Amino acid sequence: MKDNRNNIVLLDSGPLSWVTNKNTDNPDVIRCRGWFKSMLKRHIILIAEINDYEVRRELIHRKLNVSLDRLDELITSDQVGYLPITTKIMLKAAQLWGWARSTGQSTAQSAALDGDVILAATAIIAAQDFGKRVIIATTNVKDLQRYHTDTYHWDDAWWFT
Repeated sequence: MKDNRNNIVLLDSGPLSWVTNKNTDNPDVIRCRGWFKSMLKRHIILIAEINDYEVRRELIHRKLNVSLDRLDELITSDQVGYLPITTKIMLKAAQLWGWARSTGQSTAQSAALDGDVILAATAIIAAQDFGKRVIIATTNVKDLQRYHTDTYHWDDAWWFT
């Protein structure tokens, strides 16, 4: 991946859902869309398949077809990249999940898939594979930072300038 932009930013489900949200009256949605546009200029934006899944299933369930269309347009556009789930990512996720469980830091029930751990594994593997800083932009900093990922709340402006 050759790109002169500074870092890779992975969108967690919260920011991803707001970027694709059709509600133009919600101040959080408006702020997030503005933030997203500014990120496109400075950083490589990637969407992890686990977050596409989490947002997509909810949009389908709630029959939010306009937002679903926006999600489809975004992930097939030239603006962002898409990181599919790979065996390498799932092996890392299993390692992280086991570590979290054994140290009393679990984030989900033992039978749950645990999207956060898959996202954390995606960030770790992407940093190794691309040789760039990978930042997770989220609304859920604490649960993702436990996996030693570079994670910030999407509207904490200082980290992305």
